[in-house]
Amino acid sequence: MQTPYVRRIVWIGGLASLVFSIVLHLSMLWEVPPLNMALWDGSFLTINMGWATFLGLGLEWLIGCLLCLAFAELWAPNVRGSYAFKGSTFGVLWWGFMMIFGFPLLGLASPLSRNGLAPYPGLFALGEGPATPILFLLAMIGFGLVAGFFLEQGSHIWGPFHWHLS
Repeated sequence: MQTPYVRRIVWIGGLASLVFSIVLHLSMLWEVPPLNMALWDGSFLTINMGWATFLGLGLEWLIGCLLCLAFAELWAPNVRGSYAFKGSTFGVLWWGFMMIFGFPLLGLASPLSRNGLAPYPGLFALGEGPATPILFLLAMIGFGLVAGFFLEQGSHIWGPFHWHLS
């Protein structure tokens, strides 16, 4: 792969992951406890809650980059439609995978659940609360829309900025 392409994937993955995290944390506006995916991810590296969240943010970014790469290489070229359609369907499909396989396996493997520091999320992450699947769906659609939009723009959006004076 070419370096500018990898650089774009890294930036878009980071931006899409940021949108994902922001949407999950907006849940506090509805008085729903936020789903701290960074803490869940980082708990595989350390049980210290502060460090787990910090390291989990890096893992979240890495996962976002890998998802953007999968979107750019596997999904977008094989699906017809606008960036919004491609991005939202990618988000919905990833949401479905996480709800059926990801969260139940995460709960079984995570030191947080095994040590009683967090509830077992289970199928559709309902152990985290009834609003969790909806919030995660919105977060994944947001991730997909951001990834789809910026990947659809091509490399010209990431090129050098030039002032155009009339």
